[in-house]
Amino acid sequence: MISGKRLLICLFLCLFLFQCLTIKAEKQPDYYSKWLHVPSDELIKMGTKYAELDGKPDSALVCFTIVTGRNKRNMTEKDKHLLMHAYIGRWYVYFFCYFDYSQAYENLSHAQELAEGMERGMGRVLLNFGCMYQTISEQSGDLKPDSLALDYYKRSYWQSRTENDSASWRMAISNMITVAHSLKQLSAINKELENYRSLPSPKSNDSYNLLMFEGFSALEKGQFDKAETSFMRQKDLLTDNIGNIRYSYVIYANLSRVYAAKGDFAKALKILSKSDSLVNVLDMKDARLELYHLMADYHDKLNHKQQAEEYRNLYFRLKDSLLNYHQVASVGELRFLGEMKKVDKQIQNMEHQRRVQNMVIAAIVAITLIILLSMLIVWRKNRLLRQRNESLYLKNVEMLKKEEEERERRHELERLVEMQNTPKPKYQSSSLDEESKKKILSDIVSIMETSDEIFSSDFTAQRLAALVGEKYNNVSLVINEHYGTNFNALLNEYRIQEACKRMNDLKRFGHLTIEGIANGVGFKSRTSFIQAFKKYTGLTPSEYQRLAKENSAK
Repeated sequence: MISGKRLLICLFLCLFLFQCLTIKAEKQPDYYSKWLHVPSDELIKMGTKYAELDGKPDSALVCFTIVTGRNKRNMTEKDKHLLMHAYIGRWYVYFFCYFDYSQAYENLSHAQELAEGMERGMGRVLLNFGCMYQTISEQSGDLKPDSLALDYYKRSYWQSRTENDSASWRMAISNMITVAHSLKQLSAINKELENYRSLPSPKSNDSYNLLMFEGFSALEKGQFDKAETSFMRQKDLLTDNIGNIRYSYVIYANLSRVYAAKGDFAKALKILSKSDSLVNVLDMKDARLELYHLMADYHDKLNHKQQAEEYRNLYFRLKDSLLNYHQVASVGELRFLGEMKKVDKQIQNMEHQRRVQNMVIAAIVAITLIILLSMLIVWRKNRLLRQRNESLYLKNVEMLKKEEEERERRHELERLVEMQNTPKPKYQSSSLDEESKKKILSDIVSIMETSDEIFSSDFTAQRLAALVGEKYNNVSLVINEHYGTNFNALLNEYRIQEACKRMNDLKRFGHLTIEGIANGVGFKSRTSFIQAFKKYTGLTPSEYQRLAKENSAK
C-alpha cells in the first residue's frame, strides 16, 4: 500500500511538471523586452540566481548584459557599483559556465577599471582574479597560476578588510588556504591567518575556514586522524541548502585525500562517490574534472585497471570539451540580440506547443485525481488503524489498572494470613504436594511483583530459584503448571507491564526514548523489546508511547 507521504510527493511532482510546462509554453523572447525596464539592482539579483542556483547561464548573461549596456558618462557612485557587479556577473558566466577565459578576463578587467575609481569593490575584483588563476591551475595541473592566485587572494584579503567587505575577505581566506596547501606553503599565509583569527564576532564560516587550515596542516604533518576530524567538523557546520553544495564537494574531496594519504584508497573512493551527485546539481564542470582525476588515481592505486582507464578517458574528454566552450559562450552572449528574429518562428510553434501542453495537463489532472482518491483511501485506513490502536491502548491501561488492584488485594490477604500466624507447610523439594506448589507460586509472584532485580538484563530463572529458596526444576515446574508458559515468557510479561507503566508516567519517564525504556526494564535489544511488546499489547512501543502522550494532554 502506498503511503500518504509518497502520494503527496507524487502530487507535488505533478504540480511542478504542470508549472514547468506552463513556463515552457510562454514566448521566450518576451522576457527580454520586459527585462529592459527592470532596475539594474534587480537584474543583478536575477542574473546571480540564474547563474549560481538555477543553472541558466543564457538568462543570466541577458540580465548582466542589459545592465552593462547602461554604461554612460557622469554615472553616480551607486550606478558605477552596479555596473561593476554586472561585469563581475558576466565574468562568472563566461568563466564558470562557458569556460571562455578570454571573455571572462575582458569583463573582469572592465570591473577592475570601475573599482579603481571607487571606495569599495576592488577587494571583490582581486578575489575573482585569484579564482580565475586558481581554476586554471587546477585544470592545467600547472602550479604557476596558483602562485599568482595566492598573491591575488592576499591582496584581496587586505583590501577587503579596508573596505569592510566581510564576504570577500572570508572567501579570500578560504581560497588562500586551499591554494597555499596546493603549493605546500601554508606558512606563507601566517600573517593573514593571525589577523583573521583576531577578528571580533566570528561566524560559522570563520570556523569552517580555520578547520580547513587545521585539516591541511595536519595532513601535511602526517596527522591523518586529526585531519579527518577537522574536515568532518567542517561538514557539520554546513546547512543543507543549495548554496553550500560546492563547499560540501570540497570537504568530500579533501576527506578522500586524507584516506588516500593513509593508503585506504577504497575508503577514499567511497567518500568521493558521495560528491558525484553534488557535482550534478549545479553542473560544476570544474569540480567534475577534479573528480574524474581523483577517481582514476584511486582506482589505479587499487589496481582497478579498467575503472581507472574509464575515469581517465572521462577526464580527458571533459577537458577537451572545456576548450571548446568559448564557442557556446559567444552564442550565449549574443542570444538576447537574436531573440527577436526567432519570434515569427516561435509563434508558428506556439499552437503545436499548446496542444501538447493541453494533452499533458489533461494527463496530469487525471493522475492528480487518482492520487487524491488514493490519498483519501489511505487516510480512511489510517484513521481506522488509529482508532484501533487507541482502543488497544485504553484496554491495556485498564488491564494494568485491574492487575494493580488485584495485586493490592492479594498483598492485603497475605498480610492477614501472616498476622494469624498460619504455620508454614514443611515439604521435601524432591516431591511437591499442592501446598508446596502454592507456597513456591506465592514466593514467585512476590518476587516478580516487588523485586526490581527482574528488570536487570542478567536476571535468570536460576536467580529466581535462588531468591525463592527452591530448586530450579521445582520453580520451572510451578511456572509451567500455573501459567502454562515458561520462565522467559513470564519474565517478559512483567517487564512489558512495567514498560507500559513507565510510558504512561510521563512526569518521571517522558524524557526516555524507546531504547531507554527497553534497557530500563531489562531488554538487551530494541528488536526483542518491540517483538515482546507487540505480542502482549498489540501495539508497537512507539505507537503506545505516542498514544500515552496524547491521552496525557487531554
